[in-house]
Amino acid sequence: MATPDSSYDIVILGSGIAGLAGALAAHELGLQCVVLEKAAALGGGTVHSYGLIWVGQNYLARDAGISDSHDEVLAYMRFLGGGAVDEARLVSFVAHSPEVLKFFADCGSASGSCMASLIIITTRRPAPMLRAAPWRPS
Repeated sequence: MATPDSSYDIVILGSGIAGLAGALAAHELGLQCVVLEKAAALGGGTVHSYGLIWVGQNYLARDAGISDSHDEVLAYMRFLGGGAVDEARLVSFVAHSPEVLKFFADCGSASGSCMASLIIITTRRPAPMLRAAPWRPS
């Protein structure tokens, strides 16, 4: 339980997927963190987006025989951004997202439970096709 005189390496504001991912990463790195949420329940804005995660060129899709190219992922992300995307951030997101997904998957079944299911969207069709990939802890 957090108290006013507690000490933390990381203070996270909000318990959406970004906040909880940050808390999990901090924990995995051996840091003491606290998540502060103003709402009565956990989840933040993520509860309104169904908590879906999409990462192009990821190992789960590849293992399932689904492939997409770097250029296809960039094109899809640009489409989602509607022309209001910072190109440098987009390129960095596309380059590092597969590694981040693997990091969280490797956290194991207990701490990785926030990744209970992943939605893989292939970009090789005119309209994206959804395929569910159930979480299987190692």
